[in-house]
Amino acid sequence: FGIDAAPEMIQVARRKAGRAGSRASFEVGLIEDIPFEDGRFDTVVNTLVMHHLPREVKSAGMKEVRRVLKPGGLFLAVDLSLPSGGLLPRVMRLFLGHHMADSDVADTLGHLRDAGFSGTESGPTSNKYFSYARGVKPGLPLGTDTVR
Repeated sequence: FGIDAAPEMIQVARRKAGRAGSRASFEVGLIEDIPFEDGRFDTVVNTLVMHHLPREVKSAGMKEVRRVLKPGGLFLAVDLSLPSGGLLPRVMRLFLGHHMADSDVADTLGHLRDAGFSGTESGPTSNKYFSYARGVKPGLPLGTDTVR
């Protein structure tokens, strides 16, 4: 399943999935109002979204992600991680705006912790412009006897 706030991006995703023969389903939706029931997913992946969101939407979004995850479910975000000095951050501020250019995926950790996630961590990826953040919804995954 996939959601995006932009209907045109949903259409692009549906076309790509159709060409690939995928059974993936896509619909318009917001991270702060995810259109799925409580405890639906084992994993939620968020790519290149967090830098677009104002602080209050990030906070509400992490609460929604926690809601739709099963106990023991994993959230993973991959997003921009710009260098702190040099020309690139200045150019990004010019084109993206202040809140987007200053966003760092590590900022997501505070929102995850505030939403009640455990095992939160962030770090680099193999691409120097991207980092990850992850957290686990507390509780035992269904059908297990041990904690992840």
